[in-house]
Formats: sequence, structure tokens, C-alpha cells
Amino acid sequence: MTGRQFEIASYSCDIPGGWWQIPLEGADDVDSRTWANRVVAEVEEQAEQVGEIGGFADQLVELRRRLLADGVATAVVSVRPEFEVSIGCLLTIDQFAMDADDGPEVFAAMLQQGAETMAPGNRNHVAEVWSERQDDRTVVGLYQRLDIASLDDDLATLEERTMFGVFPDAAVDMVRLTFTVADLGVFDDMRAETGAIVRSLTTELTAVAA
Repeated sequence: MTGRQFEIASYSCDIPGGWWQIPLEGADDVDSRTWANRVVAEVEEQAEQVGEIGGFADQLVELRRRLLADGVATAVVSVRPEFEVSIGCLLTIDQFAMDADDGPEVFAAMLQQGAETMAPGNRNHVAEVWSERQDDRTVVGLYQRLDIASLDDDLATLEERTMFGVFPDAAVDMVRLTFTVADLGVFDDMRAETGAIVRSLTTELTAVAA
């Protein structure tokens, strides 16, 4: 792993208003129902217009259960309060240690291959992969709009997603950020708006122990 002398000790990014942190890593004592009810109360308090709450709290409880089962470290969720209150966008953030031959080029190739290898019934409308330099790091991104086939019927759900890999120079780790929406009204320009959140990501690096 020549030339990589640092590891990521911590990371953080600026999240816009209308998003809520999902308690995951180190939050085993948090009750999902209590957290979900608190989010609902805050949405009702903060939003200018609130639609039908319905089973929104149940959606949040199930979302947290699924993320805990998947071992996701960090996640935040945006809320669409108008009409029927619903989940807008889910952002998950994970940190990974890299092998000696891993890096931005390998990650870009993996994203490209993943975008081109579709499950039966799924169909791409747009799939774009790019790479850019941001100060002292390389960021690789994927924007994808695709039909997700339903297992229960012949209908498909149109979904939008972006995925970013952030590679600080000389670091043995990377950070992956994944944004997923099933409501295309969440963003005017998903690639640009989620990219702005990624640009705000900061990483604290420490020297790799000898």
C-alpha cells in the first residue's frame, strides 16, 4: 500500500434542513418507535404545510430496522411533508478500508459494471459515471435513473439514485455515500444537489500505526 500513510478517523458533512439522522451505530439503546414519533412531531412543528401522517411512523420504524440489519453505519432521511407525509431521500454513508490495488479507478469501473448489469426486469433510463478532483481528494460518482421491477406484479418503480466514492489522498480508507429516492419530486437536479452535500464532506485523517 505504497504512498498511503493515513487512515480516516472520522467524517462529517453538512445536511440541509428537512433531513433527520437515523440512530444506528452505537445507538442500541434507542427505541425505534420513540425515535419515529419524535421525527413525526418535529415534521409537524417545522413544516409550513403538513399532509396526512398516515403510517409514516411505521415506515420510519421499518427503515431503521432494515438499516440496522444491514449494518449501515450512518444514515439520514429527508421527509416530504406535503400531501401524504413520506420518505423523500435516504442517504447512507459507509467507510471502507481498501486493498493495495483499490482506488478511484477500480471504484469507477465497479460502478460502471454495476450500472450495466441489470437484474431481470430492471431497465436503465440514465446511467452516468464520472470522476473529479476536489482539493486533496478524488471523488467518483454515479447518477442512475432506472425502472425497478416488482416481484409481485408486472409494474415497475421508477427510481433515482446517486452513489459517490470519496478518496482522500494518501489514505487507506474511502467513504461511500449513497442517495436513493423513489419520489422524483425530491430534487430538481439530483446529481448536482447530492453532489453539493458530498462536496461538504470533511474527513479527519490520522497516521497509520506502524
